[in-house]
Amino acid sequence: MAFQTDHPVYSAIRQEIETACLPPGAPLKIKPIAARHYSSATPVREALIRLTSEDVVEFIPSRGFQVRVIPLEELVNHYKLMKLLHADALNALSGVSTGWLGDSLALRCGNGRHEEADPGEEPAAVEAKLGRLGSLLFNPQVDAVYQKSLLVTRPVRWATFQFKDVATDLSKHLAALQRYLSAGRLDEAKSAVLDHFSHQIAALPLIHEIYRRQII
Repeated sequence: MAFQTDHPVYSAIRQEIETACLPPGAPLKIKPIAARHYSSATPVREALIRLTSEDVVEFIPSRGFQVRVIPLEELVNHYKLMKLLHADALNALSGVSTGWLGDSLALRCGNGRHEEADPGEEPAAVEAKLGRLGSLLFNPQVDAVYQKSLLVTRPVRWATFQFKDVATDLSKHLAALQRYLSAGRLDEAKSAVLDHFSHQIAALPLIHEIYRRQII
């Protein structure tokens, strides 16, 4: 039987890794995890195997499972891929009405106006918007690739969310993209996406260094 990705133990371990409650390099012992989540060993083992297939966890012979440390080169490649996917998707929207897409990208304010970037927005809310953006822009096959890149790189992003301006920058980017798409200003939407990812890629060496400080 295929393991269900909505299994509570899988979801809990994944969230702990994404939010650095389990930092990079942390050992993942089956019995303590099972006890912590009031579970038997089998669901925990299955969850760790699934997370290993998703490149979030790694298995090291004679040591067991541990949270995978993401190399800088791989991080850069994921961001370059996400940049390319967004550019291709926005190119494909040429001549298509995009108002519905902008409306769907973020919640509407009570007065009917699109929401602006919230400097106090929680990292989890920003991450949810990133995931929702892919589901709106991409077909299911491409979205699966995008969501995997988001999943693999999320622990690195989360490590930098301790700096308030990082989450705020992402929130501003998504709010601007929403406005451009709602107005049908695709050239500006594409420019905003490319500029954002270019800025992120340039900053990745510093971001990765912050992430590496958490390695056990």
